[in-house]
Amino acid sequence: MRLHRLATLSLEKIPHENGQLTLRWGEVSVEVSRTTRNGIEDERLFAIASLNVPSIAAIDSDGFVIPPKHARETCERAIAFIANILAVFSRGPKRIASASPCICLL
Repeated sequence: MRLHRLATLSLEKIPHENGQLTLRWGEVSVEVSRTTRNGIEDERLFAIASLNVPSIAAIDSDGFVIPPKHARETCERAIAFIANILAVFSRGPKRIASASPCICLL
């Protein structure tokens, strides 16, 4: 099973090149791609950090899935690492926001 942590990245300047960036950071793979709104490129990036997890996550009393803490934090650190690199290259500030839903288990 794979845990996927989803986030949006906002940068002051985003390179105009189209495409997708795929990186491995330790055991995590991170894909970053441009977002579009109504067919027009948006000023945000969409990031998905993926990691193999050994078993299904726990389920709380309300039926919500609780992802493995270590796996979730590892994916979040990988997204922050990539966001920091992109902010340095763009020479501007960055903002990371969680997509909704922020976790996907496949």
